[in-house]
Amino acid sequence: MSESIFFLVRMITWRLLRSKQRRQSYSSFMLWITGMLNSMPKVNDDIYVNIDALGAVLSSHLDQPRAYIGCMKSGEVFSQPSHKWYEPDWWKFGDGKSYFRHASGEIFAISQALAQFISINRLFLHMYSHDDVSAGSWFIGLDVKHVDEGKFCCSSWSSGAVCAAA
Repeated sequence: MSESIFFLVRMITWRLLRSKQRRQSYSSFMLWITGMLNSMPKVNDDIYVNIDALGAVLSSHLDQPRAYIGCMKSGEVFSQPSHKWYEPDWWKFGDGKSYFRHASGEIFAISQALAQFISINRLFLHMYSHDDVSAGSWFIGLDVKHVDEGKFCCSSWSSGAVCAAA
């Protein structure tokens, strides 16, 4: 795993990409590396990653063919356009306006089977304002193992942690 490191040279803000471009970029990249790894990690550019720790965590889930690994969270859906985390589709989350459980967008990993599912179905998958919510929504109706991995919680660095916020 540590021999295969990929860098996206050109960074574009998620919100600036049109929905179609986001789907194509996300799924094209996933399709490209899905054959090289058993799991596909997604990492924000402001996160430091301990490659050895990441490899160890991903290796421990090789027996789970449909794993979605991350620091799982849920919380309020913001309906005010002035809010930093505004979600235009806020009304889809019901009266309680709470997000479903999903991995924090700082870092998460999905199995090869889930990456292939996204690639195959990319034109039918809804894109929310935030990539972590989008990815989490794609797995709600599927037989997916949601792994709440504390080592993927980047805000609190500890021994053996996979990541730290910059």
